[in-house]
Amino acid sequence: MLEITAIIFSKNRPLQLYALLESMRKHTNMPLCDVNVLYRADHDFIIPMEVLKTSFPEVSFHTEHNFKSQVESLVSSAKKHIVFFTDDDVFKDNVDFVGPCFILHNNPHVICFSLRLGKHLTYCYSTQSPQTVPQGITREPFFFWQWKNASWDWNYVFSVDGHVFRKTDTETALKMIDGWKSPNTFEGMLSHLHPRLPHPEMACYTTSCLFNIPHNKVQTEINNEFGGGSEYEFLDIWNDGKKIDVSTFHKIKNVSAHQLVQVSFVPREPQP
Repeated sequence: MLEITAIIFSKNRPLQLYALLESMRKHTNMPLCDVNVLYRADHDFIIPMEVLKTSFPEVSFHTEHNFKSQVESLVSSAKKHIVFFTDDDVFKDNVDFVGPCFILHNNPHVICFSLRLGKHLTYCYSTQSPQTVPQGITREPFFFWQWKNASWDWNYVFSVDGHVFRKTDTETALKMIDGWKSPNTFEGMLSHLHPRLPHPEMACYTTSCLFNIPHNKVQTEINNEFGGGSEYEFLDIWNDGKKIDVSTFHKIKNVSAHQLVQVSFVPREPQP
């Protein structure tokens, strides 16, 4: 039995969230009944979100009203492992979640398993700079490295873009942080724990299976790099009955965990 729970953070991105869920259903063995979407939707996005829900009836959708307490509740009720996503992530290759769970179960020195990292990632989009792939141990299809000796994406443990954690480690981390109220402040507060983490290694697949498309930005707390697009641009495309064609991302050789790529659209399947 697969012992993992997914938690997705979403705001005003029905088109992108649809792509993530569709690619998850297509490329992974994650049971959609174990997927939770914690979301915010401004007025113009409420009806599109309701439409999206009909396409993924197995998924649990939670309207955000108190981010911190809801995340704590979702973590408390989760299975043995937890994986976080943001709604502009997308799977580009197949994932058997048995592998990451096996790595974490059998390697107590590994703090997390990253779905977004791979040995081909030589650029950090967030800092707009090259990054060196760390020296490590390859045991196909897995790669292990000492994250404290690495840089940029390679030493960023608490990403909410496709990192798999043990539930126990996540609960411990949550007890050590306070004052967070959004995905960005949550991730930021967790990153402050890095010097105190006893686990020396991270792990990933040698080739990443997930990446993030930073087309638009829906928050003002942090001045993240993004492609300059608007969520309303994608809302118009959604309201026109279209979806992102996730097949165009299959086995794409991205060089960064966040990468701007050409996005194409196809008609969405009619709703029942």
